[in-house]
Amino acid sequence: MSESISTYDWRSKVGPTLSPCGGSTSLPFADDPGYDASLDKVISSRLSDQFSELIKSKVSVTVDELDITYVSNNATYPNPEPQCKLTLHRNLCTHVVIGVNETINWNTRICFKWTCTNAPHYAMRVENCWTGSVHNPVYLIDEHGCSLEQTMVRTPNYETHLLQGYSVGWLSVRLVGVQRLKLSCSIRMCHICDKKCKSITPPQNCEDDTENMNAGNIWNNTRRIDNICNPPTLPPITYTRKPKSQRSKAAASVDYAESGLLVDPRRSRFLAPTGHRPRGSSNSVVRAVRSQLVQGTKSFSWHSTAQCVDPSAHFAPPSRWRFGLNLFAFDADKQRGVYFEVTLSSPSHPDSRCSSMLCGVKLLLAVAVILTGSASVTALFPGAQPDEGDYRHLYPLVCLSVHIEDHAHSLPYSMGLIENLRYPKDRLHFTFVAEENVEETTLSLAKTWTNQMTKIYRTATVLEDRVNWREVSLQWARAKSCDYALISSADDFLMSNTIKKLIDLKFVAVSPLLNGPFNGFSNVHGLLDKFYYERTKVGSQQAYYINTPVFIHLKAIDSTYLTFDSNNLRDYAGSEDPIQIFAHSAYSMQIPLFIDNREFYGYLLSSKHYSINHHKKLLGYFLANLVSDSGPMPFPHSTALEPWYPEATTLSFDQIYVVNLKRRPERLQKMDLIMRLLGIEYRVFEAVDGLKLTDEQIASLRFLPGYEDPYYKRPMKAGEIGCFLSHYGVWQDVVRNGYDRVVVFEDDVRFSENSTIQLRKVVEDIMKTRLDWDLIYLGRKKMTPHGDEFYIPGHRYLSTLAYSYWTLGYALSNSGARKLIAAKPLEKLLALDEFLPIMYGQHPNNQWASYFEPRDVKGFATYPVIVTPERYTNDEGYISDTEASSIVNLGNLARENKSQFITNEADVQSKLRATSTMTKTEL
Repeated sequence: MSESISTYDWRSKVGPTLSPCGGSTSLPFADDPGYDASLDKVISSRLSDQFSELIKSKVSVTVDELDITYVSNNATYPNPEPQCKLTLHRNLCTHVVIGVNETINWNTRICFKWTCTNAPHYAMRVENCWTGSVHNPVYLIDEHGCSLEQTMVRTPNYETHLLQGYSVGWLSVRLVGVQRLKLSCSIRMCHICDKKCKSITPPQNCEDDTENMNAGNIWNNTRRIDNICNPPTLPPITYTRKPKSQRSKAAASVDYAESGLLVDPRRSRFLAPTGHRPRGSSNSVVRAVRSQLVQGTKSFSWHSTAQCVDPSAHFAPPSRWRFGLNLFAFDADKQRGVYFEVTLSSPSHPDSRCSSMLCGVKLLLAVAVILTGSASVTALFPGAQPDEGDYRHLYPLVCLSVHIEDHAHSLPYSMGLIENLRYPKDRLHFTFVAEENVEETTLSLAKTWTNQMTKIYRTATVLEDRVNWREVSLQWARAKSCDYALISSADDFLMSNTIKKLIDLKFVAVSPLLNGPFNGFSNVHGLLDKFYYERTKVGSQQAYYINTPVFIHLKAIDSTYLTFDSNNLRDYAGSEDPIQIFAHSAYSMQIPLFIDNREFYGYLLSSKHYSINHHKKLLGYFLANLVSDSGPMPFPHSTALEPWYPEATTLSFDQIYVVNLKRRPERLQKMDLIMRLLGIEYRVFEAVDGLKLTDEQIASLRFLPGYEDPYYKRPMKAGEIGCFLSHYGVWQDVVRNGYDRVVVFEDDVRFSENSTIQLRKVVEDIMKTRLDWDLIYLGRKKMTPHGDEFYIPGHRYLSTLAYSYWTLGYALSNSGARKLIAAKPLEKLLALDEFLPIMYGQHPNNQWASYFEPRDVKGFATYPVIVTPERYTNDEGYISDTEASSIVNLGNLARENKSQFITNEADVQSKLRATSTMTKTEL
């Protein structure tokens, strides 16, 4: 910051605005009349001292209340009034707010965060920001929302909804005699339906070019804009009641409602196959279908042809439709019931049985007595009791459809969760829906799964070469007469209680929140704010539209009119996006759409946003992290499909070691699965167990004189000795086998997203730049937070290295292994976390470092880190074999002999176990 201040032309500023002394600017300059060079030296010296003191001073900050102005074409303003505030956060925007009485330094990194609430249809712009004092203001952001002092505050970056902005910078302003700076800003708000609003926010043509940062703002979400600014409306509909003589009639005392409309007598709901139900319509408009209880014979059926049901009288004429209706009646006294199945279809429907000579609609009534003796369908018939063990009334019939594309790699895992759903399989109809040109391997796996599951599920099918898979799924569910439809994708990983929990919500249409495992992505991304998908807010939220998975109550009033196909909507001129069409159909019938996050419903790993190869890698990272959290398996893979694993490689290294204690087979089992999911070929190196070291073995070691743990002030623990000897054995093996470069992992690591990709690029950059290296930390704990570290030129992920701990993952060259062995650490043993920083010349204890020569290991670190600990000290399930061991009593041990049990070549070789495949067999 001092460099940027020195470039200011103070005379070009207004008055004393940028004067660090805060006083007048009446001092003469070299080109002013009466300039005295000798006087200038004296003044410059005094100003320099004063300027230096100002830079070192600490100040507090008072944030003024934000002034809000509105841009509007009329006099309407938000009601209630928006609440806008500016908060300051130290270093990162996620950190706590800087308090009124807290002080900041000249170089304190600050996040400026502007937030407005209670204005969902408005957008904001930050402008006219200044700091300093009323008399000496320093302007930071101009009236157009652009930064004036980019060295302190850049032009704010705005969130998608344009109701929150942030910028990270500094408040490097100091005034003589002023201990508290003022910070003031204004907010300009505009309605997103105002055409001017897009040109107002986010700000454009700023010098620091923030357009790219704000590229994903609300103006790209045309769906939301259209729903707010151009809500769909229905044309007025007028019903004309026909005389009774003109209405069509049929046998069994069944009357049809006028104009071809049908009504379910159980729920008094419209059953028109297409079109919309007008608002305010009531049951008085139509006459319900009536059925009389049939008694006598146990089973019978008849057919009757009715006049043409003409839906075009008040609805858009259908092109291809088919509709089924079930009617029930029951006589509790005689324990008999009747079952009516009504099927209507249009002349152009491929399943139509209608004669083209007639008007085209044929009514089939198949009536059968469904019970003799005790009743079994009590939910439908009042007064009846269920059979013992009958659960059908507890579990409504559900149709579950899964859309497949290029999902051969993820299908075994997503279908494993489908099989694990806690819902009776005989109450589930299942189908895969494949559109045109679906990948052949995926289609083959889907057919394999359905062939094996047909006997378990009520039905299991594959629908191939379909267009608009969501509409196909919905119509298939209706044809199966299901109570509910769950329309999902192979990208969805659903938890076991999903169906039961969604039924309990009792919504007509709801989408369960699915979280993405990376980057905060979810199926509500861009639709609801982050507080909802991060579950800071919990509940059911009504939304403009909902993404898959979608759960629909097919027996609810008016759900018949829900559709994903624009051909089923009258006078629809909107987007052809099926999600938008579904939202329009729901809005037309006043059916609210909800998103629920009260339960954890599962994960979403969307294949639409990534290439197929990257999606495979993300699946591996996702499953590997679940293994780290929960152990193998995080959730079951399909019993009908073989689990998918990528081809295993050593990621351009000669060898990859996993150090594991023999008494920790559960850790090796987890690491084996993680490495297979990530496609890493590795070898197991059996660690030295510090708990099993004898007194004679420990006595043969020589410890560093005066060593004690820097924090706990104690000698080494047995676990620390075992850890050092284990890694020492790996170094010996590297030299013995002549490996040029290797990677060493401990058995309790967690891999970050893109870790294998990042590691490959590290090797690529090393080869291109011919970097001379010995040691690269892949994961570490930086012990000097303010230590200087810099990126290495020509490298994308490599930085210099300060004093750091942890050996959970590191890369080692052959020269690095030789240097570490040549330092003879077993003759002056100390903790491995202290030894490595000594060898690359960054340890703060010079006395310890003096025992090791030469200290010429060339050390680096990856940034960001590739691996982290599986669990930290205070996490649930944290276990440390090092910390749990006992402290070695050095007073009773001899220190004369060198270690013999680890340097023996045959002993080291015996600790090198077989490949991961053999390890799996052993386990």
